[in-house]
Amino acid sequence: MFGGIVPIHALNERIVHDPNTGIALFGYDPISYFVNIVPKLGHKKFEMYDNGVSWRFHSEGNRRVFEKAPTHYLPQFGGYDPVAVAQHKISICDPRFYILYKDKLYLFASAASRVTFSVEPDYFIKEANLNWPKLKLNLATQ
Repeated sequence: MFGGIVPIHALNERIVHDPNTGIALFGYDPISYFVNIVPKLGHKKFEMYDNGVSWRFHSEGNRRVFEKAPTHYLPQFGGYDPVAVAQHKISICDPRFYILYKDKLYLFASAASRVTFSVEPDYFIKEANLNWPKLKLNLATQ
């Protein structure tokens, strides 16, 4: 369905989104992190909807790629800052600060947090993985 909101199967993850619009990643195209030098904002005409969140894509092709393998392109920890999650905290990302590490997308609240993560990514991933299930449950009740 070109130009409309397309539902996909529930991704079952709490995703960072604009609370005013419900748009995931504040409108950034999740595929663009993997294929462009700089991530791109998506367009309303290439939008899809899932689990209470709208996703926007820069092109129809990017939307189709996401439909086929959404979990591959989702930001880790729902787009919450992994450094904060590793410290038992929740910090919403700024989608302009990111790292692709081992073919996974990590978003950060600030440039400083991205630098902290880049020094010991495996440590922060391990700690965040331990903390995320409980933090995610708390998000669901807010």
